[in-house]
Amino acid sequence: MGPIIPEKNKQEGLYYAFTENGVELPVIDLNHAAFAREAPPEPELAAMIARAVKEQRRNHRLPSCLRKPMDLWIRRNSVLLGGMMSSGSRFLGGMDTYLMKLGEANLGQGFRKKLDARVAASVPALSLRLRMHHAVGLMVQAMRPDLAGEPDRPLCFLNIAGGPASDSLNTVLALHRESPSLLEGRPTRIHLLDLVPDGPAFGQRALQALTGPGAPLAGLDIEMEYHPYDWREPLSLESILARLDLDAGVVGVSSEGGLGDYGTDEEVQANLEVLSRCSPRGTTAVVSLTPDNEVTAAYHRTAAFRTFPRTPEFLGELAGPSGWRTAAIRTQPMNVLVSLENEK
Repeated sequence: MGPIIPEKNKQEGLYYAFTENGVELPVIDLNHAAFAREAPPEPELAAMIARAVKEQRRNHRLPSCLRKPMDLWIRRNSVLLGGMMSSGSRFLGGMDTYLMKLGEANLGQGFRKKLDARVAASVPALSLRLRMHHAVGLMVQAMRPDLAGEPDRPLCFLNIAGGPASDSLNTVLALHRESPSLLEGRPTRIHLLDLVPDGPAFGQRALQALTGPGAPLAGLDIEMEYHPYDWREPLSLESILARLDLDAGVVGVSSEGGLGDYGTDEEVQANLEVLSRCSPRGTTAVVSLTPDNEVTAAYHRTAAFRTFPRTPEFLGELAGPSGWRTAAIRTQPMNVLVSLENEK
């Protein structure tokens, strides 16, 4: 861990954890007012999106002789944009995504720079926050009946490329708040499968904060385990899952901002096939997608990383042969969430 930078202006009711760089950040809790759903009214949102698309198109037209010094200036003056611009051509990292989800008021002094307030209020940042709300809502909706009907089965989350697994943690928080008896005495395990360890390390510290004395999940039997995983090697996924007793549990798979956005068609299909074969019937998988529209197209022109736009219908075609069916869909301008159910 790097230099320790504690958060001096902590908000009541929130819990905090340190990043691998030694910066203290709030643990996202969607039930807290600081992270409440922030979708503006439809006309206002449409106007925000129109302005953002116009700005992205203007940036794309800048000559390279101006774009390079501007990029350098941005890296020096914005932690959030600097992380996005250094992502290379593959994906936005788990902790960079987490920072974008915090919102302007929750960034803290350890990360905030001059441009970051504007970035945190941007359409992409808002979209990431709403995406997590939808992902958690879909998972809670799907898992609640199974947990209520089978009180003796353990609860297991498989979180693929989810960084600190904020969606899984918030699913647990939501289930426990709605009905504490669902998780009391039930072993709950969050298995984090990610290529980069800094997000999972923060997730483990976040879980420690949430299960401490007086915290929302205090007294519950919850553990988080990190498994290094590259979705380009699905055979290693089979090896990981073989070591877990999934057949005995209620299982939820999630990849919010991961496989469905950045994986190729072949990678998505191969991973879903392994997940279907190695998980029990009735398993829920919540996957985010990048829609193919003018909003995402405008951002793709200037993004340092690349996603693969696809429709829920096409995801259904990829997932269907291995036994998944589409159970629910949530759509917004820059993200789509799909809930799949394993019927195999």
